[in-house]
Amino acid sequence: LRAARNAAWLLEGVHDFAAFCRRESGRRTVAELERAIVRKAGSTIVMDFIAHHFLWQQVRRMVTAIVSAGCGRLDPDELREILERPEGRGIRPASPDGLFLVEVKYRGMRFPIDAAAKRRFLSYLSGSERLVCRAMAEMLNNKL
Repeated sequence: LRAARNAAWLLEGVHDFAAFCRRESGRRTVAELERAIVRKAGSTIVMDFIAHHFLWQQVRRMVTAIVSAGCGRLDPDELREILERPEGRGIRPASPDGLFLVEVKYRGMRFPIDAAAKRRFLSYLSGSERLVCRAMAEMLNNKL
């Protein structure tokens, strides 16, 4: 996990995330990632990303970079280079399986969780034969 955590740490801060997003005409690619956390929860590796906003596919592409670093396919110098000079580079987005939005904070507003919707979603995930769904159910039970 050390290499993955180091990669997550390198992504924190203000960067040009052009290599980490699907480009949209007229949209700036410089953004701030406040926190990128890689942690273990049982047998599952969890990544938490905190920012004011995300670019299109940014989180999925950061997951690819962190997993690649954790597996030794992307070293810290390469990641720094991609962040410093993103032109012509692109990181492929990770699969959306296992990706879910946990919380939204907006200027002091609170978005309450609908208890019935949560129960239905957890029931659906828990009943799935797919390992990623069961892992998501476990994480959501602990988080929500």
